[in-house]
Amino acid sequence: MKGSGGDVNTRTTSYQSAIGSAFGSLPAVLTGTSFRAVAIDSREVEPGDLFVALPGDHTDGHRFVGMALERGARA
Repeated sequence: MKGSGGDVNTRTTSYQSAIGSAFGSLPAVLTGTSFRAVAIDSREVEPGDLFVALPGDHTDGHRFVGMALERGARA
């Protein structure tokens, strides 16, 4: 995810491919959307990132969607 290195276009294609694999296809809301990186921790989100909210043992990532958007998450 973060710090994966490599060319931005290659990373974007890889992220989209991974998301498509996880969901069976790329969700329509992400079609045509590019993002810089993928983050699962809202505190690490930088402008242009995709924030993925996951449920956890101690808290639910959905509680932090607002914070991720304020930090510049695209989706």
